Amino acid sequence: MANCAAPGLAAFKLRGAYLDGLPLNSTNEMKLQTWALFGCGVLLVLGMRTKHAQRVTRAEVNTGSAGSVVRIWSPKWCLGLARILLAATGHREKKHPPLAPRVMTLEGKTMHYDPLRGALIMSVAASVIATASALKLPVSTTYVAFAAVLSTGAADRIFAAGDASQKLGRFIWVVFSWFMAAVIASLAAGLVAVTIFKAEEMLGLGVIAILGFLGLNFFIRMTVKKRSDQQESRMKAETAARRGADHAEDDDDE
Repeated sequence: MANCAAPGLAAFKLRGAYLDGLPLNSTNEMKLQTWALFGCGVLLVLGMRTKHAQRVTRAEVNTGSAGSVVRIWSPKWCLGLARILLAATGHREKKHPPLAPRVMTLEGKTMHYDPLRGALIMSVAASVIATASALKLPVSTTYVAFAAVLSTGAADRIFAAGDASQKLGRFIWVVFSWFMAAVIASLAAGLVAVTIFKAEEMLGLGVIAILGFLGLNFFIRMTVKKRSDQQESRMKAETAARRGADHAEDDDDE
C-alpha cells in the first residue's frame, strides 16, 4: 500500500491543498480516508491476479528455485556477466552439490522450495515489512521477498542445482532494474510535467497534452504486452528443450 497507493493518494491531497491555498510543508499531516485506502487495497488484489503480476511472481520463484532447469529470462549481457562471475569464483555445479531437498512435483506443479525454506522466506519478509511500516519506511514487498528468496537460495546452494547462469543472470537484471526504474520514472515524470505545463502556459493546450500522454502510455503498454507474450512463448520452448537435454544427461549418468 505504501508503494502503490500512497503516491497517487498523496498527489490528490497535495492538489486539493494547493487549490485551497494551504501551505505545503513537511509539518502538515496528511489524513487519508478509510474508503480510499480500502479501494486501493481492492485494486492491488485485483492487480496481483493479472498475467503480468503472475509472471513477476513466477520469475521471482524460479530465480531462487532449487530446480535444475528453470524458466526465467534476462538480457544477454546479464547472462554473459553471470558466466564471467561464475567462472571467476571457480563455480562448478558438480563440485559442491546443492543442500536443498530434491525438487518434487505435486499435482503437475513443480515445488521449487521445501516447506522449511518457504516458511522462512515468508516469516522473515513479513517481519521486515511490518517493522519498516511501523517506522514509516515505504519498503517494497517485492524487494524484501526477492532478497529473502536469494539469500535462502544461496544457503541451499541453488546455483549448484543447475541453470546457474540463468538464475544469477536474472538476479543481476532484477537488481539493475531496481535502480533504472527509479531513473526512468524520474525522467519520464519530469518530461511529462514540463511538457504539460509549457503546453498550457504557451498554447493553452494542457488538456490536449494530457490526452496525448495517456494515448502514448496506452500504446507503450500494448507494445510491451505483445512483446511479453512473444517472449513468454519463446521461453517456454527454450526451457522445454533444456529440460529434455537435462533428462537425457541424467539417463546417461545412470
